[in-house]
Amino acid sequence: MGVLYQNDDFGRDGLAGLKTALEADRTSWSLSRAMSPSDADIRSQVLNLRNDGAEVVVAYSLPGFSAQLISGAAALAGNRRSC
Repeated sequence: MGVLYQNDDFGRDGLAGLKTALEADRTSWSLSRAMSPSDADIRSQVLNLRNDGAEVVVAYSLPGFSAQLISGAAALAGNRRSC
């Protein structure tokens, strides 16, 4: 599992909550990438998560970043035979 989060209070709080929930369930993840609210392009973070082996990505982001994440993932999936 990968986590993409905004590097602000909103994203860090989401990341902390997920970490707490997963630890309670004795589950962990090793992939996380931060994005700054001022980033105009997050394709590199999406590509890094894919290259690191993330099969599922949890995102803590505002709608603008979520749209970039979805479109970036769709573009990457277009380069693969399966998603």
